[in-house]
Amino acid sequence: MSEKAAVIYIGSSALYLKIGEKRADNMKILESLEYPLNLGHDTFKKDKISFEKVDETCRVLKGFLKLTDEYRIEKIKTVATTAIREAKNRDYILDQIKVKTGLQVEVLDDSEEKIHIYKGMSKKLKKLGLNDQQALMCYIGTGRLGVSLYSKGNIKYNQNIRIGSLKLSELLGKIQEKTDKFYLVLEEYLRSFTYMLQKSFPIMNISHFVVCGKEIEMIANLCEVEKEKESWYIPKDKFQNFYDQIKDKTPIQLLNMYNLSPEKSEILLPAMAIYKTVFNFTQAEKIIAPFVFLVDVLLYDTLYSEESRGWNDVFVENTIISAKSIGEKFYYNKKHAEVVTGFTLKIFDGIKAIHGLGDRERLLLEIAAILHDVGKYISLKRHYYHSYDIIYASSILGLNNKEIEIVANVARYHSAKSPNDSDVNYRKLATEDKVLVAKLAAILRLGDSLDRSHIKKFEDLKVNLEAKKLEVIGYSNENTLLEAWTFEQKSELFKEVFGIKAEFIKKRVK
Repeated sequence: MSEKAAVIYIGSSALYLKIGEKRADNMKILESLEYPLNLGHDTFKKDKISFEKVDETCRVLKGFLKLTDEYRIEKIKTVATTAIREAKNRDYILDQIKVKTGLQVEVLDDSEEKIHIYKGMSKKLKKLGLNDQQALMCYIGTGRLGVSLYSKGNIKYNQNIRIGSLKLSELLGKIQEKTDKFYLVLEEYLRSFTYMLQKSFPIMNISHFVVCGKEIEMIANLCEVEKEKESWYIPKDKFQNFYDQIKDKTPIQLLNMYNLSPEKSEILLPAMAIYKTVFNFTQAEKIIAPFVFLVDVLLYDTLYSEESRGWNDVFVENTIISAKSIGEKFYYNKKHAEVVTGFTLKIFDGIKAIHGLGDRERLLLEIAAILHDVGKYISLKRHYYHSYDIIYASSILGLNNKEIEIVANVARYHSAKSPNDSDVNYRKLATEDKVLVAKLAAILRLGDSLDRSHIKKFEDLKVNLEAKKLEVIGYSNENTLLEAWTFEQKSELFKEVFGIKAEFIKKRVK
């Protein structure tokens, strides 16, 4: 029997259902439904979604489930993004959906949403032969904007901005009623984000502009461009000409001119203004818009889980690259970070029997080790506080918001102060995350202590775990009294967390 799966996506402007079947060569779409329902209007205007719309959502979801029953689908993944994620009554909504439909909705945070999209875009770029090129990748949702620099198969820089086509329309909509030059208001408002991009990305010649999102499909059709190789290509002059045609039009005028729905006519100009702002940040001559939509990526990952895990491994490398890019931005000591990371991971790998952690936690520790000292960019005094603030406020590709908070806390406690509930940043963590932060911080402290002088005195490091003791053996012919003293000072947290003493032993290199 062929394997089938379904994905239900509760978006900001519509509800989607896709049913797919796994084939040897590619995924076959069996059903694709879209039900317009503007949940984002409620969230972005009132901070809450009305229960009238919740009832309508549940009614539509029940209809979706009837169709999945007809196909005898057992694998059903249900996700939601910005509209539900940012609604103040989110918990009540999710409870009502579960009670009335039986569906458990997974609310993707902004970072998780972008990870899925960037995975899909990276696959497409490889197919298009652009995997060795440099491109600015842009994903515009109704509530968020994600921008990343794709370079030779990796994503080096990325930035998530809390602005999207619908959110921008709701935010500035009242001004539109007072001017016939609303596009100038949009352009002026977006100028501050251009400044943010200039700060986030290095100045360089970016020759390709790759975008995806529901809005670009609409724009491509209105620009009357043909589909080629699973992508739309919109020349810059054609895009600019269309922008000039619509920039002084109202949503009602756009609705009548292009036979659009009220929802689409409302977001068209804000979406065009956002694309134009980012487009002008590049030297690209056209927009490349591959067919990448969140629901399709999720459906493919559900059906081809092994291949998806392979791409996840690829994205681990992108996560490390992203962290190092943040370090470079804040002028971190790259050599020290590399040495500390190497020592820290060696200790982590050598004590698996007592920490009980896996590959994902190892990655979080690696990112914390890379960025533990970035706070020195702000001040040497209590730099670990500043490291926390920088990491917490950063977009690290491949990590969700919870993981970024864990990494920030590990960096916060890599120095002298121990994790304590008197600290708000630690107190607000879930119990299991508090334990994880303490474990990772204890290990990072040992790794950091072994490069106290920042000149890499040890040629090799070995870890010997015994029943009542951890021996960390450093091989060096140099004077390591400072490192030995620092190790002793920093090992107290390790003993408190793991219940055994960590002992440093120096051996000479033969």
